[in-house]
Amino acid sequence: MKSNFHCILLLASLTATFAIPTLKPRFIDLRQTSQLEAVSQFAAAAYCEGNTRSAGQYLSCLPGNCPFVQNSDVWVTEAFWNIGESNTVGFVAVDDTNHLVVLSFQGTANTLQKFTDAAFFPISTDLCGTGDEQCKIHQGFWHAWLDVETVVTDSVLRTVAAYPSYRFITTGHSLGGALAALAATSLRNRGLSVDLYTYGQPRLGFKAISEYITSQAPARGNNFRVTHVNDVVPQLPPHKAGGWDHYSPEYHIQSNTVPVTGDTITEYSGLFNKSGNAGTDWPDSVGEVTIAHTRYFGNITACFSGKRNATADLMSELAFVGIPSSFLQ
Repeated sequence: MKSNFHCILLLASLTATFAIPTLKPRFIDLRQTSQLEAVSQFAAAAYCEGNTRSAGQYLSCLPGNCPFVQNSDVWVTEAFWNIGESNTVGFVAVDDTNHLVVLSFQGTANTLQKFTDAAFFPISTDLCGTGDEQCKIHQGFWHAWLDVETVVTDSVLRTVAAYPSYRFITTGHSLGGALAALAATSLRNRGLSVDLYTYGQPRLGFKAISEYITSQAPARGNNFRVTHVNDVVPQLPPHKAGGWDHYSPEYHIQSNTVPVTGDTITEYSGLFNKSGNAGTDWPDSVGEVTIAHTRYFGNITACFSGKRNATADLMSELAFVGIPSSFLQ
């Protein structure tokens, strides 16, 4: 399995994500499906406390939760546990089987509560590299990234320098995906090539930052933004509330069936494409919201679910992106 997975990632790394005509869907193949599933397990591993408390150990998950990862030689080089005021959690790992350096952020919501007040409002940033006041980003996400930028950047630069021939990827689920996207963009601005994979990520900001991240690919690495059925989190903050957008492309999983197959994943381009997740109706209950948000190639939060109240955590996430917890009541 190790050699097959290595081939999958190696072949995928040679396939650049070129722009496709806006709104034109494309079903993805087995190779790319396997790639998206494999990286989702690095995002899942960030929910496992043993991977984020200390460095030096092999990456592990609950039985069956991340088989691709555990069948490879992956060890943690840097662990982030409650870093800064945002209490960011994650890790940097080295995969010696597949020649990868991986930065993964946990998608916890309560870790960001210090930034919840007025976090929904966008703030002008310099991330687009032009000093453009239109480069507006969700204030909570931006402050959370600034809170950990130095620690995370130093850790990544040390590891990438030690493994110069390894591909570098960054990933995360939910709010962890938002941090992964900001980290990837910042590190690309420093000259690194970064492949970005996010799962159930909320919208980062307005048109300028969405276009900028899209434009970084493929020269600075590829973008893989994965959504699942009618997961409400990628639809937040709402597009109509000032023009919140996503970077492109989107890979929309259109079934709850596991294992996921390529004919149930469609690739869409465009910053706001209602053919994908953005065009689905919101779930009718908290239970449906939870399933849609956590079932990315399996239960991506499995390590986390047993220690936290999943419903309370989801309500915290919704509050963080500007939606009152009563919206489903």
